[in-house]
Amino acid sequence: MNFDPGKGQVSPNTAQPSPTTSAAGLPGRPGRLKSRAMALNTYYPAGAACPSSLTGPAVYVEDFTGCGGAAANSEAAPGALYIARGTFSLGGNSVFYGLLYMGNLQGSSGAVVTIDGTALIQGTVAIDGPGGLVAGSTKANVIFDERVFDAFQGNARAVRTPSTWRELPRGQ
Repeated sequence: MNFDPGKGQVSPNTAQPSPTTSAAGLPGRPGRLKSRAMALNTYYPAGAACPSSLTGPAVYVEDFTGCGGAAANSEAAPGALYIARGTFSLGGNSVFYGLLYMGNLQGSSGAVVTIDGTALIQGTVAIDGPGGLVAGSTKANVIFDERVFDAFQGNARAVRTPSTWRELPRGQ
């Protein structure tokens, strides 16, 4: 973590960096989030143009390299943004509401998320691997908000397992 705890940039300061973190912080879940984003037409495959908007309940970007962060969602309707590869920067007075999850498939040990000026992420930030977050120089730049998890969901399929249920004839 690269921030001055005395400035109150991360609130509450409960960061727990671990140099041994594997790239599996969201085991099984990126696929579900990807399925949901595909169903919502907010899935951006590798090689696609940068997303025109990061707003939505589930946005999945395979490669964010060369793209910039932007204000997204609202306090009343936070979203989930999963970036498999690349970095995310937020500046000015921009606010991102929701879950920002960086897959860090590029294996970066430097800043994967950069927040400049008075920009704010209200929700939570998760970064796989050894990557880190650089907070801005003024005010709170990351405010944990557990409400983002209330709206967080993915898509999954129900699969019938043979011999685990039976259909009774009518009237019984």
